[in-house]
Amino acid sequence: MSQRDNFWDGDLSDISDSELDLPEPSSFLELKSSPEMPDDKRARQKRKPGQEATPAIEDTQLSSPTKKMRSSAETAKQSSNKQSTSLLKSDLTAINSEDSFVKEAQNKTDSRQHASASPVSDTDAPSSLSLITTGLTDAQLKRLRKSAVQLSECLSVTIAVHTEVSCSKHKLPIYTHLVTSVGKDGRTARTYKYLAGIASGAKAVKVEWMFESAKKGTLLPVDRYLITGDTAMRGCSLAPNIERGKLLAGYNICVWKGKWDAGSAHTHEELLSLVCTLGAKLIDKVPKDEIPVSDDASLEIGPSAAKFAATVPVMYRDMFTKPTHNIKTVILVDPDTIKGTKGHSVLDDITRQTAGAYPCRTKSWLFDCVSANKVL
Repeated sequence: MSQRDNFWDGDLSDISDSELDLPEPSSFLELKSSPEMPDDKRARQKRKPGQEATPAIEDTQLSSPTKKMRSSAETAKQSSNKQSTSLLKSDLTAINSEDSFVKEAQNKTDSRQHASASPVSDTDAPSSLSLITTGLTDAQLKRLRKSAVQLSECLSVTIAVHTEVSCSKHKLPIYTHLVTSVGKDGRTARTYKYLAGIASGAKAVKVEWMFESAKKGTLLPVDRYLITGDTAMRGCSLAPNIERGKLLAGYNICVWKGKWDAGSAHTHEELLSLVCTLGAKLIDKVPKDEIPVSDDASLEIGPSAAKFAATVPVMYRDMFTKPTHNIKTVILVDPDTIKGTKGHSVLDDITRQTAGAYPCRTKSWLFDCVSANKVL
């Protein structure tokens, strides 16, 4: 038997690498990297019939070149696995990023669809509304209350509907809206509740604003429902609305003694509350040591003031035609107390105490200022 046939029983140190029946390096790499066939099965396929199996070669039995080839193969395999893992992670990252983009786009689409399906209003719903009504029929008032309940439930806001004005310490309540019915010209009757609502700074709107808001389930913009004004001052408009406490700011109003409650649609307290809510200061007496300089008599004094001045005796008429634009103190008189012969004593008293230097007006002048949204 040759040394080649019996080399496993002999000493391996005498056998050179060239004498070993090893596969070529390329074949070795191919066999080791093929995952589908185990090494022992490959060996059985290569053996000839009757040939003994060749034992597996241990790493200690391999020469240095062979070990290097095996190490290089394993390193290449590990590098390939790392590259595959890295590529897989990159693919997963890209997929997750794409999923996030798709979800974000879907959320934006859902938001736009929800917004388009919801009622649109240019005004954020307030936490509460306080409505003062005037000029409504019983049927309109009943429907208004029902609409207020519906909107309260939809918007989770408190909506109070007031049919009477309650005054406290010369101040009117704060109303957000004056709700009324109007004629074809967009105007309503001038009542004390109308004046109180406007003086409070409320937006004067048609009752249809509440009806249609309830149908939509949201507070509609009031622009389309604003009223033009009242029937007492047809030549004047309410736009823009009076800002609470601004119209008569800086004015002193002296309410002269009289029978203010007799035959009046409002009480004396309600009149004083209207004056104060408009921003004026109530005074008991006019200052005697500050005689004002007469203003330009050509300035407008208002239709009601001009009409009443014509009924005053000539000797007292000048006090009722003095403009109020630069003279910031006004005496408010009860028209019933200065009519007839008895009225002369009242006018004499006013002249004696004020030297006739201050403008005198009736409460109609005050109402006209509210209707015109300016001092007349």
